[in-house]
Amino acid sequence: MDLNFNSFLQASDNIDIVSTDILYLTDKTVRFGADVYQFRNVTGFGIGEVKPKKVPFTTILGLFIFGLVLYPLSSFLGGLGTFLSLLMLLIPVAMLVSNLTQPKLFGLKLHLNSGEGKIFITNDTKWLEKAVSKLYQFMENIQDGSSMTIQIGGSITGNIIQGSERVENVSNYDNS
Repeated sequence: MDLNFNSFLQASDNIDIVSTDILYLTDKTVRFGADVYQFRNVTGFGIGEVKPKKVPFTTILGLFIFGLVLYPLSSFLGGLGTFLSLLMLLIPVAMLVSNLTQPKLFGLKLHLNSGEGKIFITNDTKWLEKAVSKLYQFMENIQDGSSMTIQIGGSITGNIIQGSERVENVSNYDNS
C-alpha cells in the first residue's frame, strides 16, 4: 500500500507538491517522475514554504461546544454517555494541539513561465540554499550537452560546458 502524505500538505496557489526524489536537468529538458518540461519554460528556482493542512478553527470550536452540551446529558446515558462526552471534549483539544505544533516544511520550488510551479519537499534548508545556488549557476552557464541530476535533500551532480571546456561534477553535495 502506497501512502501519500502530501495530501496533508498545501502549497500556495498554482504550486503543485511533487513527490519524486530525483530531478534531472539538461540543456533542453527538466524531468521528474513522469513529467518532462522544456528547459526554456523554466523561469527560476527558489525556496518555498509548504504549510500543513490544519483543522479549521470553527470545526474545533463546534466539536468542543457539542461536547460541552453533551456533558450535562451524560448522566442520563450512564457510563457510555460520560465517555462519549469526554471524548467530544478531548478530540477538539487534540486537534488544536496538532494545529499549533505542526512544523514548517520547505521545498525546492520550480517556477514555470505559465505561472505554474512545482515544489519538491525537504526539511534541509542548508541543502535548499546550496541547491538553488547550483541551479542558478546551471541556468547562467548552460550550453549544449550540460546536465545536472539533483536528489532532493541529497546529492547534486552534473556537468556544465563552459566555452570549449567541460567542467565535470559541478557539485557533489551529499547531506549524509
